[in-house]
Amino acid sequence: MKGEKKGAAVKPDREKIEKLLMILLPCAAILISYYILAPQIKLLYAHVQQEKYAASAPAVAADAVAAEESPEAAAEFVPIEDVSRLLDILDVREMDAGEIKDNTPHAPQPTVPEIIYTQELQSPNPLQIFDSMGRPLYTYSFKTGSTGCLLYRGSGEESDVIPVDENGDGVLDYGLRYISEGYFESVTLFNGDNSPVDEYDISAIPLTRPEGSNVGWKTENGKTYYYGQNGLPVTGLKNIDGKLYYFNQWGEKASRIGVDVSCFNGMVNYAAVKAQGVDFVLVRIGGRGWESGLVYVDSMAMDHLRSAKAAGLKVGAYFYSTAVNVAEAVQEASLIIEQLDGMELEMPVFIDMEYSGSFPRGRADALNAAQRVEIISAFCKTMENCGYEAGIYSGESLLSSSVDHSSIEQYCIWLANYTENNALPTYPHRYDIWQFTDRGVVEGMGGNVDINVIF
Repeated sequence: MKGEKKGAAVKPDREKIEKLLMILLPCAAILISYYILAPQIKLLYAHVQQEKYAASAPAVAADAVAAEESPEAAAEFVPIEDVSRLLDILDVREMDAGEIKDNTPHAPQPTVPEIIYTQELQSPNPLQIFDSMGRPLYTYSFKTGSTGCLLYRGSGEESDVIPVDENGDGVLDYGLRYISEGYFESVTLFNGDNSPVDEYDISAIPLTRPEGSNVGWKTENGKTYYYGQNGLPVTGLKNIDGKLYYFNQWGEKASRIGVDVSCFNGMVNYAAVKAQGVDFVLVRIGGRGWESGLVYVDSMAMDHLRSAKAAGLKVGAYFYSTAVNVAEAVQEASLIIEQLDGMELEMPVFIDMEYSGSFPRGRADALNAAQRVEIISAFCKTMENCGYEAGIYSGESLLSSSVDHSSIEQYCIWLANYTENNALPTYPHRYDIWQFTDRGVVEGMGGNVDINVIF
């Protein structure tokens, strides 16, 4: 009888479980299918969008597409004469702001140069040592009682505070007050300038080093360093005696420093920029909308180029490209050549290739690595055939995953990668120019500034 009752009680529970499973299993299958298929659906959508944009692209002249029709012409990539007759070229101010290259800062924090004056280091012997906040460092002598706690200054009575020299270098780090049952609380023993508080019997002797030790500029194994007052190489962006320098995580100085500009930067005092030691300027000539494919020119580009050259800066240029085929790449290069009108440049002309501001809607987002290389090559060869050095600008993500490096290594590579702690990019291939921040501060330029270095 007990067994029969037990069986009767279990049966309804089993039916409920079976019904619940019938509901849950299809839901689980739908969820799993979504997560598996969603990326493929997005990619398919991007390919459809790309074909739509390519099909609706403006007609181009025969000389623009000759490279696709003839092997002989493919090796030439002759620029289109009077390319403006083929394209409706807008001023950047006529473009939908959302279709222009994203100007939102991406660097983790603003890059403000630390100001250093060498003359401060040329003090009489001995030279005092300061911490990273500019506060003097001391070695401390102190008196303790029978339990190892500090004595109060004046009275000589023993406190309940134990002095802590964390790494045994003779520099007190803090104190510990015993509470109960093995618990301690941290006690501040120093004022804001690192001098000891008056409460405890602590004496301070300034930390110094002999004159002539590692302070200031020094060259080692062909690398240039600047040693600070703490005897260590400085890192990051520094303004030393009025000039800008950049040092990587090991303190190695970059050989050249530069900025890149567009109409977003407004008017620039290039004389002030040059006076700070900036060597080169890369100017945006124009671009193509990432969704519409409309082509525009940067109305301030030629003013930037002329003003920078007049100030004695080396200049180069770039074009924000969303070309989806070789013909459009030749169009973009031809437009730059038309805008430059024979102006000589000391730096390369770059094709700026990035993912769109709204992946995967961008007309060029779904390009594969082979297509990207074809577009880069068409642009660069067209520029080279007109006597300009050519290159590619992009972020580490796109260059690493969507471009075969061996197919572009003959061009100048300008890499954008905003690292932390001044660390060099982890990009495993050669690069020539490194854009290390888009939130720099440079005198003579307002707002956020892109800063680049060459090592």
